[in-house]
Amino acid sequence: MVIKLYGSPFSTCTKRVAVVLHEKKIPFEFQEVVLAKSEHKSPEYIAKQPFGQIPYIVSGLNTIHPEIDHIRTTME
Repeated sequence: MVIKLYGSPFSTCTKRVAVVLHEKKIPFEFQEVVLAKSEHKSPEYIAKQPFGQIPYIVSGLNTIHPEIDHIRTTME
């Protein structure tokens, strides 16, 4: 099962999560969210991330709203 990371390539928060996933050697797919088009405010996005924030991770049927320290300790 591959983790999907939803975020913007220009977002430092998204980059930080991607770095942690790389550090832990966790394979993931990046799904770009275009902030300029307000994709993070669309009904489809809000259904998965109720606050309209980036990034978020989908792993199987679970949606995770990552905190960097939480990811580092959980994945160890």
